Amino acid sequence: IDYNNPLSWTELHDNLHRDYRKFSSGTLNDVDIVFDSVEPLRKQTPYTRGFCCADLLTFDPTNLITTDLGDGKIQEVTVNLYRDNITPTLAHT
Repeated sequence: IDYNNPLSWTELHDNLHRDYRKFSSGTLNDVDIVFDSVEPLRKQTPYTRGFCCADLLTFDPTNLITTDLGDGKIQEVTVNLYRDNITPTLAHT
C-alpha cells in the first residue's frame, strides 16, 4: 500500500496544483495555504506605443510591462514595422 503513496490525491494536489490558481490563497487538502502563482484574470484593452525596429533585438515578451493598472503579462503582441509601433494585450492579476 505504501508503494502507491506518491500517486495519492493528497500528494498530487500538494505537488501539482499550486500554480496558476484563480486566487492567491485558498484551501488545499483541508489546509489553508498561499499558492505559488496566480493566473492573470483582468485583460487590459490593447494600446499602441512607439517601438523602433532596433528594439526588437532586446525585446523580451516574457518580461512584465508596467501600466496604470500595474504589472501586466503579455498575452499577445502585434508588431508593426512600417509604423514603428507595437500593440500589446496585457493580463493583470
